[in-house]
Amino acid sequence: MADALSLLRQFIIENKEYTTENDRFVFNDLAYMKDVKTNYLVYGTGKDNTPKDYYTLESIAFLSKYVDLQHANYVKKA
Repeated sequence: MADALSLLRQFIIENKEYTTENDRFVFNDLAYMKDVKTNYLVYGTGKDNTPKDYYTLESIAFLSKYVDLQHANYVKKA
């Protein structure tokens, strides 16, 4: 089974459609909870004895959807 981040990446690269159902992202026959942690580390965490934190699948999907927005507009959208 592919990890959630790799699967999202593959769908984006191949311009495949994924759907959302309630609290899940659905990739054909696989589904992941929106709040599942990916292996993408949040910047600045894990330093100076702070715990590491990872972005959720929903956060990465949102970023990929609005990657072309200027920062101010992205923040408004978020």
